[in-house]
Amino acid sequence: MTPNGSDAYREYGLCLASQGLTNGAVAETRRALQLDPVNLFNNFAVGWALIGARRYDERGYRRSPSRRVMPR
Repeated sequence: MTPNGSDAYREYGLCLASQGLTNGAVAETRRALQLDPVNLFNNFAVGWALIGARRYDERGYRRSPSRRVMPR
């Protein structure tokens, strides 16, 4: 795992979310998504962090590069 890799930011964000630090979780998971926008786990983590932060309006469906890779 590289220090600037998206995996580290995603996992740290999910760790923050599990501790109730939701604003930090959203920021870290969004950073992971910026680094690797095609990674499905990063997209899931951002949604999970936003739900945990009760920021439902920001969670809406959006077109991401991962949707082009794996369409429904």
